[in-house]
Amino acid sequence: MNKVELARQLSKNTEFKNKDCNLLIDEMVNIIQGELAQGNRVQISGFGYFDVQNRKSRKGVNPRTKEAMQIPACRCACFKSGKTLRETLNAK
Repeated sequence: MNKVELARQLSKNTEFKNKDCNLLIDEMVNIIQGELAQGNRVQISGFGYFDVQNRKSRKGVNPRTKEAMQIPACRCACFKSGKTLRETLNAK
């Protein structure tokens, strides 16, 4: 499912127009990005949380040239699913 399909499904399940659903999704993503950029965790009960992890610099190999290279340290976003989501995914 992509953003367009998500907005369409959200519109179908609610009384909001498709245009409004797109705006809501965009704003939600902007808020999450802003909070993560500040180093904050975003937790959605029953779903999970988004957090920032710091990756150390490490050695890697360029797959094209097979040359060794240094991969710089960076911050990356991670998602950890909540208990309710895990139970839903593992229900039989």
